[in-house]
Formats: sequence, structure tokens, C-alpha cells
Amino acid sequence: MDKNKKEKMKNWLETGIRETDKERLIREKQSVENEERRENLIKYGKNMTDMEIIHEDSLKKIVNEFLNRLAEIEQLKTTSTDKKFLRLLKKLKKLIQLTLDEIQGEQTNLRINKDELSKKLEFFNLEFQRIKNYKDTNLKETNKERIAREKRIEDAAPYRQYGAPLTPRDKDY
Repeated sequence: MDKNKKEKMKNWLETGIRETDKERLIREKQSVENEERRENLIKYGKNMTDMEIIHEDSLKKIVNEFLNRLAEIEQLKTTSTDKKFLRLLKKLKKLIQLTLDEIQGEQTNLRINKDELSKKLEFFNLEFQRIKNYKDTNLKETNKERIAREKRIEDAAPYRQYGAPLTPRDKDY
């Protein structure tokens, strides 16, 4: 007797349904997915899978971060009078608004690349840091670059107190 037939007969004796274990797993998986869809239809008014809900939630978090950046830019605009600083803020604001428009245009087809948006958000956050540090130091740099620069200056400070740094000629005692 065929292996599949034996399996079907064994399952038929146990459950009253003629199917292989593979067919049973597929049927159970489909019933679970149908139940999830029904629950999501009730909760969200959409026929969505759990992965789509997770994707949509993470997308909402990214969009909220973009909106937070816009709010911070508006706050900085009101407190500053430096024209170059305001121009930098205006350019960053325009880029963020274009990205938000792009997200809104693609939101209906659920094919938005979340990783690409995360990279854009990371870029905007770094650019925002550079602009905020520009206001303080007139150097366009990230916090990491600023800390490294300040450490270099601090490390060089003892040599600057006693005079010019030693030249290679001075080191030949």
C-alpha cells in the first residue's frame, strides 16, 4: 500500500477526515490565517495580515519621527536670525516634506521599503545634528565629529601651554 494512502487511512480512523499530515497542516494554517483576517477586519476595518499590521505600525513610527524633525526645525527657525542657518533649515525642511509626500503617495500599495525610509531618517537626523551644531560652532559637523574634534583640541592643550610643538629637529637631543 502507498505511504500516503496509509497515512490517510490512519488519519481517517483517528479524526474522520481523509488527508495526509501535510494537507492537515495546510488546512490548519489557512484556518488560522482566516481567523486573523477576520479579527483584523474587526479591529482595523481592513483585511490585513499580522505582518502588514507590523509594517504599518513601524511606518507610523518613522513618519512620526519625520514630523518631530519638522517641529524642531520650526522651533529653531523662530529662535535664530542667522541667514545661513535659516537657509540650511529651509533646505532640510523641504527634503523632509518631499519624503513625507512620497510616503503618502505610496501608502496605498503597501510596498514602501521600510529600510530605505530608516536610512533616510538616519540621514536627516545626522543632517539636523550638523545644522544644530553649526548654530553653536559655525562648523557643519555631527555630534560624533564634534566630540572627536574637541578631544583633539583637548589633547593638544598641554603642548600649547608651554610653547610651540616640538619639531623633528628639536627631538634630536
